Amino acid sequence: MNDDAPPRDDTQMGRVKYFMSKMFHGVKGDDPTCAEYWLDGVVRILSQMGCSDEDKFGCTVSLLMDEAHR
Repeated sequence: MNDDAPPRDDTQMGRVKYFMSKMFHGVKGDDPTCAEYWLDGVVRILSQMGCSDEDKFGCTVSLLMDEAHR
């Protein structure tokens, strides 16, 4: 399978997961700068995709994992 192939899931979230494959697993006590850099990158990608602010919020929340999602 070609890793460079476009995502089969052509929904907004499918494209986000394809281009922003790194989920955020924040842990209490982590350096908040890491979260800021991750969030800046996600917002930049979503802006380039033409997402509304509401879609940016929903997509970003869906990329949070573990303690970061609580």
